[in-house]
Amino acid sequence: MESTSPTPAPTEQEKFIPYGAIVCFILFILIGVAIWFTVYKIMLSRT
Repeated sequence: MESTSPTPAPTEQEKFIPYGAIVCFILFILIGVAIWFTVYKIMLSRT
């Protein structure tokens, strides 16, 4: 008996791109930059 598995051929492999992880990483960077500039602005206003 031959087992016919639904695996695609090597030429038809789907490229997995983790869009959720990329968006989460970019959001973390943007939030970090926003916090840094907020603290920087507060420090400049005190001088």
